[in-house]
Order: sequence, then structure tokens, then C-alpha cells
Amino acid sequence: MNKLPETDSIKALAEFWQMHDVTDFEDALVEVTEPVLQRAEPLSVILPAADLAALRARAR
Repeated sequence: MNKLPETDSIKALAEFWQMHDVTDFEDALVEVTEPVLQRAEPLSVILPAADLAALRARAR
């Protein structure tokens, strides 16, 4: 049986899931009934037009 990583490192988790499939861990999955991530408060930032255009292009 494969072992799930015990880390909070986004990089380590990304590397792990690049090499593994969630179906290999079906016996370790549990149903989550409550929200896991909470929405943050909105944040407004004033950017120069060129930076805003670059940000929008990158987001696409």
C-alpha cells in the first residue's frame, strides 16, 4: 500500500501528486462534509495599465 505524504509543503505535495494517482489511495479517502478552505476578504490593488494587462494575460 502507498503512503500519503505528511507535509504542508505545496512543492513537496505537487511533486508527490505528479508521480502518483489518487486512485492508488482510495482506501485512505474520507468524505469531507464541511468547507476545507475559507474565502478570504476581497482585496483591491491599483496597478498601472500595462501591469494589469500583463496580469490578465498571464491569468488566461
